Amino acid sequence: MKTITPFLLFSLLISVYAYALEDGQKEEMQDIAESEFEALNELRQLGLLLEVLKDDLQEADRAETEEDRNSRQKRCWGENVPCKDEKSPCCGGLSCQETFGYGWWYGSPFCVRNKG
Repeated sequence: MKTITPFLLFSLLISVYAYALEDGQKEEMQDIAESEFEALNELRQLGLLLEVLKDDLQEADRAETEEDRNSRQKRCWGENVPCKDEKSPCCGGLSCQETFGYGWWYGSPFCVRNKG
């Protein structure tokens, strides 16, 4: 009897200690799992934010492209093409001017590059 009592007491202490360790490990595992889920949620939020930013940038780029497409000159006269007067549709950077030889050699002014 003297031997059984310490043995039972020792067994009881070991089981209580093991149960306490098991609870601590469960809590630790739950904390780890929650922190992993928090990290995943943060990554998802960052991913969504990046998608929104990408869409905004692509939309702005599309708007610029549309603007450029709609604003380019259509049907303008190129360099060294005869024109009638100052209101002729010479392309950007060109103007209708009387060049050397106008009158005695050339019958009309030409679209030439602007000076200056």
